[in-house]
Amino acid sequence: MKIFKGFSRRKPDNMSDDQAQTPEGSKTLPAGLPVIGKWPVTRQFRVLLVLLAAALLAAALLATLHNREAKQNAVYISTATEMQMLSQRIANSAQQATQGIPDAFQQLQESRDRFTANLKLLTAGGEKNNVVVAPSSSAMQESLAGLGKQWASVEKNINLILAQKSGLIDLKKIEDLIQKSTPRLSLLAQELAIAAMDAREPYATITFTRQLHADVANFNFDEALRLLSTESPNPQVALNLRNNTRNYQDTLSALLGTAKGKTSIRPINSESARRKAAELDKVFSPFASGVNTIVGSMAALAGAKQGNRDVFAASEGLLKLPASLTDAYQQDTATQNLYIGAAIAFALLALCFLFLLGKVFLDDARRRALLSEQENKRNQDAILLLLDEMGRVADGDLTVQARVTEDVTGAIADSINYTIEQVRQLVSGITKAADQVTSATRNAQKIATQLLAAAQKQSTEIKATGLSVVQIADSINKVSDNATRSAHVAQNSLNAAEKGAQAVRNAINGMDEIREQIQETSKRIKRLGESSQEIGEIVQLITGITEQTNVLALNAAIQAASAGDAGRGFAVVAEEVQRLAERSAEATKHITEIVKIIQQDTQSTVEAMERSTEGVVEGARVADQAGQALHEIEMVSTQLAEHIGAISNATQDQAKSAAQIASSMKGILNITQLTTAGTQKTAQSATELTSLAEELKRSVSGFKLA
Repeated sequence: MKIFKGFSRRKPDNMSDDQAQTPEGSKTLPAGLPVIGKWPVTRQFRVLLVLLAAALLAAALLATLHNREAKQNAVYISTATEMQMLSQRIANSAQQATQGIPDAFQQLQESRDRFTANLKLLTAGGEKNNVVVAPSSSAMQESLAGLGKQWASVEKNINLILAQKSGLIDLKKIEDLIQKSTPRLSLLAQELAIAAMDAREPYATITFTRQLHADVANFNFDEALRLLSTESPNPQVALNLRNNTRNYQDTLSALLGTAKGKTSIRPINSESARRKAAELDKVFSPFASGVNTIVGSMAALAGAKQGNRDVFAASEGLLKLPASLTDAYQQDTATQNLYIGAAIAFALLALCFLFLLGKVFLDDARRRALLSEQENKRNQDAILLLLDEMGRVADGDLTVQARVTEDVTGAIADSINYTIEQVRQLVSGITKAADQVTSATRNAQKIATQLLAAAQKQSTEIKATGLSVVQIADSINKVSDNATRSAHVAQNSLNAAEKGAQAVRNAINGMDEIREQIQETSKRIKRLGESSQEIGEIVQLITGITEQTNVLALNAAIQAASAGDAGRGFAVVAEEVQRLAERSAEATKHITEIVKIIQQDTQSTVEAMERSTEGVVEGARVADQAGQALHEIEMVSTQLAEHIGAISNATQDQAKSAAQIASSMKGILNITQLTTAGTQKTAQSATELTSLAEELKRSVSGFKLA
């Protein structure tokens, strides 16, 4: 009960005598910030946080503007650099396009479109590479205007070259055709001259064929091929080529006989030479058509070549102006420097505000710590005073009343007084309850002793009942086993009866088949008897024929004897016929006897078969009666098996019920044993509770209530 023992009113170890006497001690509060230091701390925090957020927002905004200006300037520089590259690509593509190279036209058109788009981007602004670009500054617009004027002239020449795309490509194809056809024309013209000489054509014709071979060299193909590659094509070369082509075509047409109008050239007569001339004409026709195309396109070719020269001349200026723009964009960083300087300044200002926030926070923490220390000192003194007053309560004196003051311990003293009053009432109640518990536990101990005796008696009776139930269950199980074996025997009897009935049915079916076979055999034996009768009739006929033959043989012998030597041979024949007739008569007699024996045996067999048929019919009737008797036995066996099965099922159900009863009795016995054990524990608990109640009464007897 000495729970407050050891506590006394003393000063802390870390407090001096002066501080113990003066709660505030010698510490002073930290000085606040100028201007806003007199405001509440929460207001100072709000002001500094707003200023910090504003500084950070301004720094972020300026950094964003600097980033945008940097990206925009990078786009300006990359665009101007690309325009330098495009200026040289345009000059190269224009030169290749005027030479009829197809890919050069596509490259020239793409370069023109990209240069125009880049110039528009730098002048009016737009979007490139997902970056929105503003128009260039006014300082750049003057240079861009000069570049735009120069580009307008170059773009006009580029459009002129692109307009001649199909014509220039065709000229390139014709140039390739002329270059490929020249060796072929020379060879065919030479072969034509040789064919004309081999065919012994007229000398004038041979001369013209040789002239065709010589004229191929007069076409001046090298000059014609340089019409596209040279920067200043000579129109006279094209005119000379056209005139030579026309003369060549007229001569070849005259040799073939297809010339229009009168001519002094005689056509070729030889078929082989005409084939060579036709082959030469086939190769020369597209050549001549290409020459005409070249002559007709000279004006357009000259315009395209002039445009190419103008583009090439302007390419140097297109290269220098974007280069100067690139340098100007690289030097135009004043705005970017202004943005980044302002962003750094606002960032430093934000750091200052952050430092001031930290100072305000630390000053407030120090102020709170000092005030808390002073408050703790006052509370400690009040607590020590309260502990001194609680010493008597710790000694068991419940008549003490703590003094209630205005300090923090005043409410605690009031609560302690209320607690002491409640403890006083509680101790009184515990004393009364201990007396009542002691009386009640004694009664409970008596009742528990009586219940224990009754439970032990009940347990003994349940054990005896359980043994009886187990014996009954064993008897029922034996009855169930006997019933099961009886059911098996009945089932075996039923199976045997079914097999016997099936055997009888099989015997009846076999007898029916035997009867049918006997009847069929009787029919065949009857047909055999009838056949033997027919054989007897035939034998009688043969006997008659034999007798007549014998008579005829006798007459023949008489006639032969009367004829003398002339009928001697006939007599021999008649004698032989007579012997044959006698042998036939003997054979027919023997056959007659055999037929009679067969008829007798057949009649006996028929009678025996009829008797067998009657026996089979009688056997079938008896077997049918036996089958009916077995069927009745089968029905009785089936009913007997069903009854025995029902008895077996019933005894099995009774055995299960008996087993369940035995199991239930075991459960009841277990519960009774548990109840007995519980009753014993209850009696012990009642004894222990009596002891505890007495101990409780002794423990509260030390409190002073009045």
